Amino acid sequence: MLKRSISSSCKLYSQILYSPIRCLLVGSTPRQSHWFCTSSPRDGEEEESSVDFVKSYQKKFRSSHSPFLDLEEEGLKQKASEDRKALVREFYKYPVFIEESSSKCVGCGAKLQTEDPSTIGYVPPFKLTENHRFVCQRCYYMVYRTRVEEHLKMGATEETTNKDILQSLKLFEQRLENICSKRCIIVYMIDIFDFDGSFIDKLPSLVGNNPVVLIVNKMDLLPEDINIGRLYLWVKKQCEARGLSKIHRIHFVSCKNDLRMGEAKADIIRLVQYLHSDVYVVGCTNVGKSTFINHFLSGSIVERKKGEELLNHLGLKPGQFSLTELKRAYKDKKAPQLTTSSFPGTTLNPIRVHFGRAHSMYDTPGIVQPHQITHCLHSEEIKMVLPKKRVRVVSFRLREGKCILFGGLARIEMLQGKPFFFTVFMSNEVKVHPSTTEKVNELLETHVGGLLKPPISWRRYKELGNFKAKEFEIEGVGWSQSSHDIVVSGLGWIAVTGCGKLKIRVVAPKGVGVFLREPIAPFEVLKGVSRYTGYKAIAGKRETRN
Repeated sequence: MLKRSISSSCKLYSQILYSPIRCLLVGSTPRQSHWFCTSSPRDGEEEESSVDFVKSYQKKFRSSHSPFLDLEEEGLKQKASEDRKALVREFYKYPVFIEESSSKCVGCGAKLQTEDPSTIGYVPPFKLTENHRFVCQRCYYMVYRTRVEEHLKMGATEETTNKDILQSLKLFEQRLENICSKRCIIVYMIDIFDFDGSFIDKLPSLVGNNPVVLIVNKMDLLPEDINIGRLYLWVKKQCEARGLSKIHRIHFVSCKNDLRMGEAKADIIRLVQYLHSDVYVVGCTNVGKSTFINHFLSGSIVERKKGEELLNHLGLKPGQFSLTELKRAYKDKKAPQLTTSSFPGTTLNPIRVHFGRAHSMYDTPGIVQPHQITHCLHSEEIKMVLPKKRVRVVSFRLREGKCILFGGLARIEMLQGKPFFFTVFMSNEVKVHPSTTEKVNELLETHVGGLLKPPISWRRYKELGNFKAKEFEIEGVGWSQSSHDIVVSGLGWIAVTGCGKLKIRVVAPKGVGVFLREPIAPFEVLKGVSRYTGYKAIAGKRETRN
């Protein structure tokens, strides 16, 4: 009886999840032109045929993925897993590799040059005499030294951004406007930890009639017991409110930890084989596009070979080579990967990846969102702000006259109302400090760069420029559920919980986005208020709720 009820629930969710996309127009043959017909349908024939086509596709592959997979029977999960593995094995019979050019960096797509070290694409002249693949000096520093020169990073404004980087990104944004006229598959990536900061408002008008696969990345940063079903409904509602309602499928993944990546890869591979179209991976800066594509590249031939088979493939004989020769041969044979880093604007030009039998996947430069706080920070500060592991959720109880400082980057001040709980979702390296509003200026002058990090120094704090205050009036819905999230774009969010009305002030650098939204995790209220030791907040025991 229980299994029957679970199956019926899954069917109901599947009907909602795989609703037909009515505006998708596809050709009748794989060899047809890669352009959509822009004329209006005649007597509804084309529209009906396109709906029937998508319905047949969704019916054929209905069980490939569902955010409610945990509710399905064990047999269905095992069958779906076996089908995905067989599909991926068949796909990798054809090589997946980056299209290489002697004039372009394989990591970021910049044009290589040896004249000016202060601009993008620079390679030391002596490197040109070596017979191997080239990456520019900027990519090398990002990967092996985890830093980038300030004049080669994305700035907060056009004046503070390298002119070559700015020109490259503007050129791509112009090309992106033509993507709606191409027949292709759009893989749209969003950072779940910075949903509002990484959502591109103009994207719904750019995708046209193309199918959109939504990849919600960095799930490993959220609390471990978060409800995926509720999160799916929240993401879908937020996308529809912003005009992105025609989503083919939604995947919740972590590219870094390989969480649910198999389902997402199989879905895209299946869609490519069925529609015979190229894939464009688009999204904001620093959402994980290059890391996502590297998962497809990781199935290359050399990485699947071992022992004598690997040595034969590298052209080496057992016992007749040094360790240095082995490393060099492996490096030359191993397929190159795209450059990934925590710095915004890593990829500078579209990079083509040969994908399957006769298709391509394009890694595109990230769309710049000026309201993200990361564009105001230096390399060391960006590492602090961007979480590297699951965040420790902490809550504070504030009353009138109290405030919470998030390093020296932002703060929340309680202006009016009864005491409320404020649950903080931010990187573990951002120092969260409760205090009184009267002492804020004194605290900042004394402790910025020490107790209050980031920024790393008082000089860097002054370089952030003027701070702007924004006031909100909020009405609570109870002590067991958050009523709103206060979002600081690029930094994190704070869930507000309590009863009655309150008035708060949020202070952040001028130009940084501050938003009020529906709570993403409404039941993450701590059972006890966090204890503050004078240096760090210690979270109480959390009450788990679904």
